[in-house]
Amino acid sequence: MKCKLPNLFIVGAGKCGTTSLYYYLKQHSKIYLPDFKEPQYLSFKHFLNDIEKVVYPHKLNEFVLSENEYFSLYRNDDIENKKYIGDASTAAFVFYEEFYKSVQQYYEKPQTNKIIIILRNPIEATISHYLMYKRIFEIYNGAKYRSLEEAIKIEKKMFQNKYYAICHTFRYKFFDRIKFFKNHFDDVLILFHEDLKYNKDKVLTDIFTFLDIEKENINTSENLNETIFPKNSFAKIFYKDSKFKILTKKILPSSLYISLKKTRDNFLGTKQKNISEKEILILQNIFKEDIIKTSELLKKDLTKWIK
Repeated sequence: MKCKLPNLFIVGAGKCGTTSLYYYLKQHSKIYLPDFKEPQYLSFKHFLNDIEKVVYPHKLNEFVLSENEYFSLYRNDDIENKKYIGDASTAAFVFYEEFYKSVQQYYEKPQTNKIIIILRNPIEATISHYLMYKRIFEIYNGAKYRSLEEAIKIEKKMFQNKYYAICHTFRYKFFDRIKFFKNHFDDVLILFHEDLKYNKDKVLTDIFTFLDIEKENINTSENLNETIFPKNSFAKIFYKDSKFKILTKKILPSSLYISLKKTRDNFLGTKQKNISEKEILILQNIFKEDIIKTSELLKKDLTKWIK
């Protein structure tokens, strides 16, 4: 069976609405997205020697770490009738230079691939990323995770030692990443999380116009990928990545897997915030300069993110 590589990349940023975009675009008749939402291979292939630092160890089974497995995602009869073949790996935005090296390796004209980027207030995105890893740590280690302030204090050291998975702020410095994608690809669409949250129809119309495909009816009723914590010790059992859960995620259609996950969260989960005003002020200072530069680059006032 012939393999057709992606020509559409939803590169991120993570925790900014990419799961929702993936789920919505997967429903379109002219777009193929594999059931494996974030293979991450094109970025992670450059970190295989340090992969347990780049990715939290308990999440390794959620990604594709071999060329053959990645290509197998795109050996599918359904692909022949699609205009776009997609990959929604958010590591492409974080490790944009490594991602581009792979694209150069596999594509004769890498710049012709379509790129979709969705942005969110980086303070909110950082908090969401922090809470995601707080949940993972506490489920698997049975101990309390460090505070966000403590995590920020040690981030420089963690970054130098390649523990990128627990570096919560560096991935949300948008300016250099957006500039790189705009300089290296012909067609880059920038979207915003708040628009996706409050005006989904307009966002989808913008995407379909960008891709030059007909508008279709898309089910956008679900809010996806919220960070939910287990309510108690018993509930933790259902949040751990057992072999059964990993297999289920790989073989079930994404819509069914998401539905099962939502059911679990409704019965066994709870939301946590516990972010102090001091921590928010720290994040505002970290991101202020980058937000101003990104505003100038996109010719859009984003300074409300730091007010």
